[in-house]
Amino acid sequence: LDPLIMLSKAYFKKKEKDLGKYALNNGIELSEKLKDHVLLLIFKFLRSLYVDNNFEQLETIMESLEIKSIYPDLEDLAKDAAKYYNEMGDKDNAMHFYEKILYFQTQVKRGDCQYEI
Repeated sequence: LDPLIMLSKAYFKKKEKDLGKYALNNGIELSEKLKDHVLLLIFKFLRSLYVDNNFEQLETIMESLEIKSIYPDLEDLAKDAAKYYNEMGDKDNAMHFYEKILYFQTQVKRGDCQYEI
């Protein structure tokens, strides 16, 4: 499923929204079938960011992922969100996610993370 995450991100970053949605939907469907709740949350985060632009949902998903201490993945998601909001001209939300990046980097340096689940 990781390749589908990367593929989804690549399509959205290249402004190929239809292909991005297609990859996202496949990822959501597969992660539901495999009962992989972490990857399901990551796909839902990407959908909330690139499709729905739902800041509150992004926060809820990040909180759920943070409980699992997967800070390297959270750092990547925060980078995606910060860049997206920066490109959209939403400096407040971009700054919020840049601050999250710093927090997650600190957690990784402290060793408070899990790389594999």
